[in-house]
Amino acid sequence: MGGCVGTCGWGVFCAKCCKSTEPDQWHDKFTTTEYEQTIYDNQQEEKQILEQKKAELKSYMTDRQKIKDGDVIAFAGHTFTDDVIGAATDSTYGHVGIVCNSLWDEKKFGKLDGDIVMFETFSSHHGRPVPDAFTGKIRSGTQVHMLYKRLDALCDDSVYVHPLKEPLNPDELQKLKEFLQRVHDEAAHYDYSEAYAIPFRDADQAKVHHANPDDDESMKAFFCSELVAAALQAAGRISSEKDASVVVPGDFGKAPLLGEVVDEPWLLVDAGHGGALERLVSDWHKDEQIRCQQLEIEDLKARLLAGGIECDDRVFEVRGPSAISDTETSRAHTSAEPACA
Repeated sequence: MGGCVGTCGWGVFCAKCCKSTEPDQWHDKFTTTEYEQTIYDNQQEEKQILEQKKAELKSYMTDRQKIKDGDVIAFAGHTFTDDVIGAATDSTYGHVGIVCNSLWDEKKFGKLDGDIVMFETFSSHHGRPVPDAFTGKIRSGTQVHMLYKRLDALCDDSVYVHPLKEPLNPDELQKLKEFLQRVHDEAAHYDYSEAYAIPFRDADQAKVHHANPDDDESMKAFFCSELVAAALQAAGRISSEKDASVVVPGDFGKAPLLGEVVDEPWLLVDAGHGGALERLVSDWHKDEQIRCQQLEIEDLKARLLAGGIECDDRVFEVRGPSAISDTETSRAHTSAEPACA
C-alpha cells in the first residue's frame, strides 16, 4: 500500500500498521520520503528479527552433538491438528520421531557432518514437503529426514529431545537399525485406523497391534508414536508385552515411559525459529571446509619443513596445498596423518 495515497499520508499509515516491507506497484510514480523511510524501517526491523532468530538457532549446531541413537525427538505444535491430538490424547506433544544416525551411509549419501538422522511417520507434509533423505522422493508414511530440514518445515513447533536413560549397547543398536531399515525399505504406511482409534481405547487393554518382525502384516503401518515405541521395543528398551499401538506422543513425557525408558526432555529449538537452519548448516559446512583447508596447509607446511624443504606461503595462497608435488611431499617423511581426513 502507499502509492498516490502515500502523498496524503494514508500510505505511510498503512505501511506502519501492516509492517509492509515491499512498496506497492505505484510507489515509483507517486511516493513521499516518509513512505520510503517507513518501508526501510520495516525492512530493518524484519532483518533484526531474523538475525535474532538465527542467533538463537546457533545453539542447535552444538546441542545436536548431544543427541544419540534411540533418543526421542518430540514436537509441540500450535496448529489445529496439534490441538486436536492434544485434546484426544491428553498430550503436550503432537508428533514424535526417533534418532538413528548409524543408518546413515556416508559412501552413498555423503558426510553426515554432525547432523541428526530422524525416522518418523506421518500422513501429510501440510504444504511443506521434505524429500526422504534416503530416496530423495516425497513420500507419506514411514520416512527418514535430516533433522534440520524437518525443523525448518515445522518452524512453528517447539522441539524437545528425550534422551534414552542409558545409551544403546551394540546388540540393541543393531536390532534398532534392522527394524528401522526394514520399515523404511518396505515404505510402511501411516496407520490411520490405529491413530484415530486411540481416544476410544483403554491403554491398559489387551494387545491390539504388536509389531512383530516375523509377522509381515504387523509391519505394514504405523502412526508416529507407535513407530517410535515399536522401534524401542525391537531394541529391547520397551517390554514386548506393551502394546505399541496405544502409545501416544505425550506418553514419552509421562511415567512409566518417562523415567524408565527416556529421561526428562531438553529444549532443542523453540517455536517461531523462522526456518533458517538450512542456511546455518550450510554456512557451518563452508566454515568447516575452510578450517580443514587451513589445518591441511599448516600440516603440510610442517611436514615439508621437517623434510628439509623450505616453502613459500605464496605457493599455498595461489596454488593451494594440492599444488605441492608428490615428490616434494614424499621427501617430507612424517607419521602424522593430515589434520582433516
